[in-house]
Amino acid sequence: HYGFSAPRAALHLTWQGAQDTLDLSASYGREWNGNHGFGTRDRFAPDGTVLRLADYAQPELQNTAELSMQYRRNLLGGQIDMSGVIRQEAEYSDIAERVTFPAPSLSNGRDRSRERSLEGQLHYQHPLMGAGRWELFLSHRADNEDSFSRSEDGGGSDISRSRRGEHETVLRGDARATLGAWSLEAGTEGAINILRSRNMLAQDGVAVPLPSDTIRVEEQRAEFFTDATWHVVPALTMEFGARYEISRIGQRGDVQLTRALSFLKPRLLASWRPAAGTELRFLVERQVGQLDFDAFASSASLSSGTVSAGNRNLLPERTLRLELAWEQHFWDRAALTLTARRDLIAGAIDHLAVVTAGGVFDATGNIGNGRRDELEASLSLPL
Repeated sequence: HYGFSAPRAALHLTWQGAQDTLDLSASYGREWNGNHGFGTRDRFAPDGTVLRLADYAQPELQNTAELSMQYRRNLLGGQIDMSGVIRQEAEYSDIAERVTFPAPSLSNGRDRSRERSLEGQLHYQHPLMGAGRWELFLSHRADNEDSFSRSEDGGGSDISRSRRGEHETVLRGDARATLGAWSLEAGTEGAINILRSRNMLAQDGVAVPLPSDTIRVEEQRAEFFTDATWHVVPALTMEFGARYEISRIGQRGDVQLTRALSFLKPRLLASWRPAAGTELRFLVERQVGQLDFDAFASSASLSSGTVSAGNRNLLPERTLRLELAWEQHFWDRAALTLTARRDLIAGAIDHLAVVTAGGVFDATGNIGNGRRDELEASLSLPL
């Protein structure tokens, strides 16, 4: 309708051997992003009086190239899976806003961004003690993004520029075994996360200072976990679990800050089946959310007119969850589930204001304790 094309080409190859399988895939194409597109931005008073009439255009296109590989093979009595993905996304948009009332004016803008990502994974599993097995998982992910935004009107111009790089490496090992009425699992996981971010905002050639506009954040995290499932009787199952997480977060750049955190996360789940097709479940669990490193860094969007500040004091959200569920199966495979849930939240994450010499900015941060109550109903009805 607007005269844009979105071609795409893809190639898939699969090779199947006696002991291994190889999959290769490559693709390149352009996509249309309909988040904004074309329309109007008119403003009216409560009584309907016209305050402003404007036409708006923000077509957004994205060129994407991707190359992926997956390899599976039987090795030393077990199975190894290796996969990798290389991807590049280039987004571009030319923006125009034409005001026709009360006074004619024209403002233009342009957004450009390029993101390159690389991800690799290795997964190996091997039988253990007949019904058990042990697994090893290794992954590495790297993302680099460069974005530029410019807005111009009759009164001047604004420029925003950001560069961001994020790297994550995870190593995990665990073992599972079944001993009579007990199923046991234990393992450990280690991770290193790194974020580098630089952001710049200038209005009419004057630099606007942003909180945490240049930072480097590194997290070193380790988690130890154990889980046990006890089949007490055919109608009653108890699941016990505990995870202990320790981490160290260091920040460099505009601020120098190091924090050490540790959390114990116990879990108990009881499942009771008093009659055929009926199950009652009770869960009590402590959860700790993972931090989004993007919330540590500032960002500016001229197309939407918003500036978000980085928050160096952000802490993960901690939740104590109490849950009661009733599940009823009927007919052949139909099921009705009712769940009541209460979350007691410490350090709830939401929006807050950061006041600096450059102004008041919106940021993500901890706003205190809270409570969340949910009542959920779901129906599975095969036709």
